[in-house]
Amino acid sequence: MADALLSLLESARSKNQGLNLTGTLLYQAGVFAQVLEGPQNSVEQVFGLIQLDDRHSEVTVALPGPEAERDFSKWSMAFADGEKAFAVGEDTSRTALAQAAINAVFANQGGAGGKLLAVLKTLCTPR
Repeated sequence: MADALLSLLESARSKNQGLNLTGTLLYQAGVFAQVLEGPQNSVEQVFGLIQLDDRHSEVTVALPGPEAERDFSKWSMAFADGEKAFAVGEDTSRTALAQAAINAVFANQGGAGGKLLAVLKTLCTPR
């Protein structure tokens, strides 16, 4: 799984640079949460490919844009691996917050998209 995840991340970074996209990707308990930022046509192009990719199911837009500013402008694709963080004993409260935010999105709870974005900003901010 780690090799496939790394390959996916490298591919996303390369593609995003070419399309002037930035964002982040979180892997948590078999689920991905992703932010795509940039020109609308590029975001729509990549999102369309994600939806067509049969490796994905239950693709859900948690927080539609557009936004005035990018939150992850320093990364073609930042990455947070909640499972790895848990396995190496990092702050498990952050991992639990990520899982709770993802669960809230899939449960269609009000404001869940904003909460998930806040968690992603915390996880993907350099320390």
